[in-house]
Amino acid sequence: MSRKKTLRGRLVSYSAWLIAVVIAVFGVQVGLLAFPQVLLSKTAEAGSVVVYYRGDPDPAVQQLVDATDHRLQIGGFGNPESPERLFFFRDPGLYSLFTRLARLPSTPQGFGISFLGTTYVSGPQVEALRTEAMGERTGHIPKYSVWEGSIPHTMAHEIAHLYMVDSIGRSTWVSLPRWKQEGFPEYVANIGLIRGDSGASLLRRVETFLDEGQWSSPRSWDRIHYEAGLLMEFLLDVRGLTLGTIVADSITRENTYTAMMEWSGRQ
Repeated sequence: MSRKKTLRGRLVSYSAWLIAVVIAVFGVQVGLLAFPQVLLSKTAEAGSVVVYYRGDPDPAVQQLVDATDHRLQIGGFGNPESPERLFFFRDPGLYSLFTRLARLPSTPQGFGISFLGTTYVSGPQVEALRTEAMGERTGHIPKYSVWEGSIPHTMAHEIAHLYMVDSIGRSTWVSLPRWKQEGFPEYVANIGLIRGDSGASLLRRVETFLDEGQWSSPRSWDRIHYEAGLLMEFLLDVRGLTLGTIVADSITRENTYTAMMEWSGRQ
């Protein structure tokens, strides 16, 4: 009897120890994701954005933050009274650690965790697009696409994901098709600059989208992102819909694409 009690006691003790270790590891993971400023202690601020980074104070980082805030403000989306937190990584190894902590299947240019209210962007991942074969072939165009390798574009895009979740709710956002999830952030990141660019009308950018020579393949991820931004811009600025209306199931990619092609005279 005493042996059984001793064994049972050891199992209970071991189980309690194992549970404590799991909880501690989970706590460290969540803690780092929620408060990366433990490792990224320097800050750069501009209006609606606060960026944390590692290293000595760097004017180049401040310029990126200024440009990101500018994109948001001229598009009508920045809110200086409630600035968004963004964590900017210049060390690929450290960024890779955070993507693993977030359990991402790959290493994107940036990502966000809406329930923590945090976004993360890798400078090297974004800038790598400038040196990839496709980027060199197109001269880093089309404009307002990922091939520009623009860090402010990516920063504004990731922040816009948080805007979207705050506006429509996380449960609604999770249920959306990919083109809506990515289209609105692309719209937010670019629309302010587009409105001031006489050579970047929606009609011209539809032509760019249809030119397959500008893209790595007909349904590549870069072209899909670009298309999503066009579709969102068509719904918001041409059709005059609101984001709350666009999230409805009745607004489909197929119907929106057909309507945009008819409007542009391409169908």
